Amino acid sequence: MVVDTIANAEKDSMQDNEVRIYQKLLTFGVDSNFLLRVFVNTEKLPPQVITVYRTSKLDKYA
Repeated sequence: MVVDTIANAEKDSMQDNEVRIYQKLLTFGVDSNFLLRVFVNTEKLPPQVITVYRTSKLDKYA
């Protein structure tokens, strides 16, 4: 899911000069929509995943 979110992000933005946030809407279970957010340090080679989490607060990060 992490690799798919990075490769096929519905939205991505920069948190600061080093960290890009990728996010994608996913369905877990029956009718449970969550946003998967992946924070990646793009200055590292190879890029380094810092953290990943899912949230149900879709409107907050839209």
